[in-house]
Amino acid sequence: MADFKTNSQLIEQGVSKYEAINKVIYLTMNHTGPEVELPEPAILDSLDLLYYVTVNLVHGTVNLILSTDQMEFLQSDPLKAQLSSFPGVNARYKRYESLSRDITLEQRKVHKKFIAILSKAPDMQSKPQTPHKSDHLGWLRDRDHQNIVIDRLYQNRNAAQELAKLEESNDRILDLIHAELSWFE
Repeated sequence: MADFKTNSQLIEQGVSKYEAINKVIYLTMNHTGPEVELPEPAILDSLDLLYYVTVNLVHGTVNLILSTDQMEFLQSDPLKAQLSSFPGVNARYKRYESLSRDITLEQRKVHKKFIAILSKAPDMQSKPQTPHKSDHLGWLRDRDHQNIVIDRLYQNRNAAQELAKLEESNDRILDLIHAELSWFE
């Protein structure tokens, strides 16, 4: 049961991270286009938020139950079914998580064409130099940038939806475990 309680916390953190990323994506989308003017600096700081979500669940209990004969000790058929299907639900989420990660990495490549990353951290240079200038307007007007932002939004939405299904499955298992344990009270 502890694994599923831990999973609930991990999933909740993942959901929060997807929500934060999607806010930045919407903010960025509203400041892109061929005629865009340079927005407030806070919009451009969204570069720092080019990360992706990774939710690594605890599988010890599920793996133990599924790989040994312990399933026969369970009274509840719905619990058995939920435990059996849990790895598949997680695998579906992981596929979308992977797509979201891949598109984020592609988005970083697009950013690197326009943003002088070293200019954001001049203290990293040992000798003072004239820094390259970032082309924020070029970045915001770039069609590849716009397309990848939309693609990233779709991938994050899909991943968040699958994570919600995983959360439902995990919560259902917790409820069924509580019901199963009530037999022994």
